[in-house]
Amino acid sequence: MLRALGLLGAGAALPSLGMLGGLGRARAQTRQNLVIVRTLFDFRRNERTSFSGDLAPLAPWSSELAVIQGLSANGDGSEYHNGKQIRFATSCTPTNRTNRTTGGGHFDGKSVDVVVGEHLQTMSASRHPYLVLGAYPYSDSSLHATFETISFLNKNQYIRPQYDLDDVRTQVGMHAPFCGSAVEAVDVDALENENRVLEAVMMDLQRSRVGRSDEVRAQTENLERQFEARRTENSRRIGGAPMCLSVRDAPLAHAYSRHSIVSADFDNRVRQMNYTAALSLRSNFSNVITLNYNFSGHGQSRVPAFHEMTHPGGFSRPPSSAELENLDGLSAFQVQMFAHLLRELSDFGVLEDTLVVYSPHERPVHDHVDVPILAYGASRRGSHTSRRRVQDVNKDLLEHFSVPNANDFGGETSEGGVLR
Repeated sequence: MLRALGLLGAGAALPSLGMLGGLGRARAQTRQNLVIVRTLFDFRRNERTSFSGDLAPLAPWSSELAVIQGLSANGDGSEYHNGKQIRFATSCTPTNRTNRTTGGGHFDGKSVDVVVGEHLQTMSASRHPYLVLGAYPYSDSSLHATFETISFLNKNQYIRPQYDLDDVRTQVGMHAPFCGSAVEAVDVDALENENRVLEAVMMDLQRSRVGRSDEVRAQTENLERQFEARRTENSRRIGGAPMCLSVRDAPLAHAYSRHSIVSADFDNRVRQMNYTAALSLRSNFSNVITLNYNFSGHGQSRVPAFHEMTHPGGFSRPPSSAELENLDGLSAFQVQMFAHLLRELSDFGVLEDTLVVYSPHERPVHDHVDVPILAYGASRRGSHTSRRRVQDVNKDLLEHFSVPNANDFGGETSEGGVLR
C-alpha cells in the first residue's frame, strides 16, 4: 500500500514496525574514551604477529584493528618513563635518564593518559579524569616506581595504580547508581529514534490521503492508528525508564586457554580489571583508563619471575627454550585478555566510542626494537610497517582527541603518524 501511495519506490523493501527502530540511528562515532593496555612481553616472532598467528584471538575485530610493526625505541624500556619510547609512559625525564627531553610547558610533565583524561573531563563531566588499574600489587614498594607505574607528575611523585578493584567498583556505584536485576532495561535512545521515524512516516501518510479514494484513505488511517499506538507505547516506556544503569555485576565468562606458567589468580584478576574498565566507561566514572597487564615477578610471592626469563643471569646467557616457551605462554595469555577486554567494552556498549591501544613493553628477548602496537578505533586499519626510528604514539593520541598544543608533547625529534 505504501508503494501505491508513492511513499516507496518500486524496488524498495517495505518497512515493518520492527524495522522502524533501526532507522535514523546512523551517527558519526566520536570515540570520546581512551583505554591504554600496558603489557610486559609479547610477540617474540615477527612472522607470527598476524591474525592467523599470535593475534588469532583478535580475529573477530581484525577489520577494525591496526597492527603497526617496525617501530624502534631508543633507550631503555617503558619502566623508565622514556618520553621517546613508543610506550605511553610520560613526556618527562626521570632522574636516572638525563638524555631525554621533557614534554613542553603546556603539559607540566604529565603523562599522556592524564593529559587526555583532563581534556575529556571538561567535556563529559566525568567523575575522574583518568583511572589506572594494576594487575598485581608487589610486596616490595620500590618496584611500584618501575613496572607497575604508568605516569608521574614530576620526577619524584608517582601516580600509583589502583589495586583494590572492589573499592573502585563501589566508587563507581556511588557515582552512578545501578539498577537491580528486577528492573527492566529500557533503551531510551532507540525508542526516541523510533518515535522520530514514526512521526515522519505518519506525516507522509497524512499528506498522501489528499485526493485518494475512500478505500485508500481507510487503509492509510488504519496504518496511522497502528503507528500512533506504537509511538504511544514507546513514549510510555520512555517515561517509565528507570533512572539507573542496568549492567552485569560480574565479568564475562572466560573461554580462552591459559598456559600453565600463568597463575589462575592472574586469569581472574585481569578479567576483573577488564570488567571494571568497561563499567567505569559505561557509567562516565572516567573517560581514560590505563590497564597494567604486568606480571614481571622480581621474586614477588605467587608471581613467576617472568622478567628474569628475558635476560637470565643478568644477560649472562640467552633465554633457554623452556624460558622462551613460558614467555610465549604469557604473551598468548595477554593477547587473549585483550580480546576479553574488547568483548567487555562491546557488551557494555562503549567499544564504538573508545580508542583502545595495546602496546607491549618489549620483546620477550629484552629487545625494544620493533615492538608492535595494536589499536582498535584508530583512523588507520590493517597491518602496517613503519620505517621511522622514533615515532611518538603520544602525539597521535593527543591529536585524536583534539588536545590543544599536541605538538608540544614529547621529545623534540619524535613525531606521530603511528595510528593515523
